[in-house]
Amino acid sequence: MFSNLRADFDRYRQLDQSRPAVLLWVRNQGLWALAEHRFGRWVRDAGGARRALLPLSHVWHMLIEITTGISIGPQAELGPGCYIGHFGGIIVAGDVRMGPGCTFSQGVTIGIAGRGEERGCPTLGANVYIGPGAKVFGLITIGDNARVGANAVVNRDVAAGVLVGGIPAQVIGK
Repeated sequence: MFSNLRADFDRYRQLDQSRPAVLLWVRNQGLWALAEHRFGRWVRDAGGARRALLPLSHVWHMLIEITTGISIGPQAELGPGCYIGHFGGIIVAGDVRMGPGCTFSQGVTIGIAGRGEERGCPTLGANVYIGPGAKVFGLITIGDNARVGANAVVNRDVAAGVLVGGIPAQVIGK
């Protein structure tokens, strides 16, 4: 938990070096949501005494969801160095898997879709960028260093290192 949270904080610090560390914690709701998620995973994945913190984890999750508009499913696996650029309207489903260094903006939904054996959540590679308002859903894979443009709807696999945009998303650059 602590190493992932430290990597998240370092990513925020890298992108905003002008502010003191305490202001980064105070002014970045995305960092609040990541801290809550990391804590929740730490509690849920543990046994013994840490499980007693589960009610606190649930309350903290709801408070973050209400105050920031960011909901990260408790079972989602987020790689270290995650960055949420803006708060509001961000939904990450519980079975989503993200590699290190992923960035997503406001209004993003990364969720479940499909039927039968095709039902599931996306897997995002390393350093994936999801633009404002984008929707990424289904049992798909987004390759490393891929970029999803603003308001794109992605429901098919995206190759590594490409830029996709539109509805439905298509490759528009590399």
